[in-house]
Amino acid sequence: MKRVIKYFVLLPFLSACVQESVNEPTLAPDTAQTAIMSFEAQIASPEDLYGSKTALGEKYDGKYYPNYWSTGDAISVNGVTSEQLVQSSEYVGTSKAIFEVKANVQAPYHFAYPATSVSAYNAGSATITLPEKQEWLSTTYDSSAYLMIGKSDAETLTFKSLMSAVRLNITSSHNSQLRSLTFMTLGDEKVSGEFTTDFTGLIGTSDAHPYVHLLAPD
Repeated sequence: MKRVIKYFVLLPFLSACVQESVNEPTLAPDTAQTAIMSFEAQIASPEDLYGSKTALGEKYDGKYYPNYWSTGDAISVNGVTSEQLVQSSEYVGTSKAIFEVKANVQAPYHFAYPATSVSAYNAGSATITLPEKQEWLSTTYDSSAYLMIGKSDAETLTFKSLMSAVRLNITSSHNSQLRSLTFMTLGDEKVSGEFTTDFTGLIGTSDAHPYVHLLAPD
């Protein structure tokens, strides 16, 4: 009997890796205050060039996979990590969610998902790390590798992705297991590691790596 294994791996839009960085002045977040700010986070439509995010829904119109917010998701706004979406949240499984940030951050807002990928935020620029290894997940992809960024002057945030999802169908008539896959570029493009960003695009650093591993479970 033939077995068909379907899974997705995320790769950057390589054209996004050559964008010029422009630092825009913004106030650093005042984490000492106890104010709670709410941000409406909208995932860009799947019909958009950028696609969208973290949990795949059923395919529609013969070509689009809708993407939804998931349990445990958190965003970074001006370098401050939001509260996570809990499993009982009404926003899980939808493309629009309200995230709370316990800080008095001020516009312009520079935001990213996942929040754990953001470091060294400073006045509208940051370091973003794309993992070298992605976890294998059946029918979906590793949300920790699905990078989305954006800028806004309002508290409605539209996230656009810098990633492409590649679907692989592997048919086997044997009781075999896939242990790992490695993607490598043909040139000098960087597809994992550390990148700098002005929240419009990515610039690879010398620490980035021209390959991505997708690991299957034991």
